[in-house]
Amino acid sequence: MKQVVCSKFAGPADCEHTVEAASSEAAMEALKPHYMEAHQDMMAAGTEETRKQWFADFTAAWEAAPEM
Repeated sequence: MKQVVCSKFAGPADCEHTVEAASSEAAMEALKPHYMEAHQDMMAAGTEETRKQWFADFTAAWEAAPEM
């Protein structure tokens, strides 16, 4: 199980929303409602390229996050 903060998962630098999950897939699912509510602007402005970069940043952050 890992615990991460949205800002460390390629979210806005000032977002402190916390997610706990056992896998990167579960973390991504847990973040979806948060992103749709709190970061609609980022979601709407996304392009295929920025989504790929977000996923790469997300994956790197997940792998670097310490186990709880």
